[in-house]
Amino acid sequence: MNTTNESSRGTVIKIPQGDQPGLIMANGQQVPFTLEGLWQSSTAPAPNQTVEFERDGTGQITRITVVDRQTLTREKLGDFAGMSGEQGQQAATVAKGLYGRLVARMGYPMFIGCILLWIAWFFLPALVVHAGLGSASFSFSRITGYSMNGVNPGSSLGFWSFLGLLCIIAPWVVPWLQKSWARFLALAPIVFVILTWIRLSWSIHHATSKLGDAMGSRFAQMMADKISNMVSYGFGMWVVVLISVFIAAWGFVHYRKKAAPAVMMD
Repeated sequence: MNTTNESSRGTVIKIPQGDQPGLIMANGQQVPFTLEGLWQSSTAPAPNQTVEFERDGTGQITRITVVDRQTLTREKLGDFAGMSGEQGQQAATVAKGLYGRLVARMGYPMFIGCILLWIAWFFLPALVVHAGLGSASFSFSRITGYSMNGVNPGSSLGFWSFLGLLCIIAPWVVPWLQKSWARFLALAPIVFVILTWIRLSWSIHHATSKLGDAMGSRFAQMMADKISNMVSYGFGMWVVVLISVFIAAWGFVHYRKKAAPAVMMD
């Protein structure tokens, strides 16, 4: 005969009243219970209360205790930590596999260069505007939306900024295309940098030209000198230029070599 007590968890869905037993929902089943000789907690039973109960070998309840909130909270946190750990391991495995595939296709130099370009593009100061006692710095991503409104410089994101984003994505796409012409995409960042510099210079020139038409050429020259003194390039600009040149040179030559066998087979 089995005398081992079985412990289970459940939720009180009905409180005992008079001769009517209460009910505990456990594992999809309704288990009747009474209080006399069974209820071992100082708190009275209440609906939606989590309890732990024991049953003997015949299935009769022998003991009921309330599971306090602290215990439930601690258990939930433990379960959450366990799930987070498993998901974190799965994410790490996926990231490791993706990293390996990227490095295998791009090569370490191109992979590191592309990452550094993104960091410099969005975070390093590429343009510094001095005004009065203070100054404001702009990352290269903001320079892409830079314009001159009269003599007041400003920056806003728009089509040109979106085009720049596509240009720094382009080198990541090259190794997946497996086409001989795809290596030209490695030139996209440096071409965009040059066009942005031309666009910015033209914007400043256009602003001073409008002032010249309105105030005279002498005044325009004074304003041009003033703007020139206000605006200077930050070290982030040179980092973007150098990395873009590296990506263009190394990427173009590297992918040309990889595509050469395929071209010869055509």
